[in-house]
Amino acid sequence: DVCSSDLMADDLRDQGRYDEALNTLAQAELLAKQCGDNWLLSGVCVSLADVQRVTGRLIEAERSAASALRWAKHVNSPQYMGMAAAAQGVLAMQRDEPAAALKHFTAAFKHLRKARTNRELARALLRGLLFHAQQHHDGLAEELAAELQRLADSTELGLTLVGRSEEHT
Repeated sequence: DVCSSDLMADDLRDQGRYDEALNTLAQAELLAKQCGDNWLLSGVCVSLADVQRVTGRLIEAERSAASALRWAKHVNSPQYMGMAAAAQGVLAMQRDEPAAALKHFTAAFKHLRKARTNRELARALLRGLLFHAQQHHDGLAEELAAELQRLADSTELGLTLVGRSEEHT
């Protein structure tokens, strides 16, 4: 089924087996479309965008992230809207567009905050976003961390973002 395919693709991606992950996700996307399950389709598109990004297929990743956001809005899923916005933020970082990245990361945080049952997901995602941002040593990491910390403080998420030299909490 679609859920197990998405999980299997995540495992394949983590093992560096990107072509297999892309094939698995393509099958999951087709199955979700055939079943008319837009909620699952959004999740598959988020995963697809991530694998496409890692493999350098940035145009495809942009399309997949946009599709994920569209499907997430269609089913009104704050979780997937947040994940799709985060994917768009990471892509903006790769394009060296810090203003766009910050806009997408801020939207991701706000959506994930609405998904109250997903606080752990929000914490993990924000840690990952900060780590990714810190790979670019151009000052954006500090700006992004400060903005995300302000949002975290204002939402009582219980998340502390730290600088490059410190360990993430």
